[in-house]
Amino acid sequence: MKIKFLENLQSSCPSQWKGETEDGETVYIRYRWGYLSVDIGINDSLEKQAGDSFDGTMSNEEIKEHLDNWKMTVQEWR
Repeated sequence: MKIKFLENLQSSCPSQWKGETEDGETVYIRYRWGYLSVDIGINDSLEKQAGDSFDGTMSNEEIKEHLDNWKMTVQEWR
């Protein structure tokens, strides 16, 4: 899946990003309590435990690695 852009909404806890796919679907990503969730549109979501229960911050580089594992690419980071 290709994500047209992702904007870092908050780099402190919880880390959050918002963006849009090439198909116009909204993307919302949140990392809190070591739990990473990616919501796409209103019906699709991906979730995984990506850290320990006290972790809530993730850099753009770290989120990129997780998205790569899910076969998602981001064309523009904001």
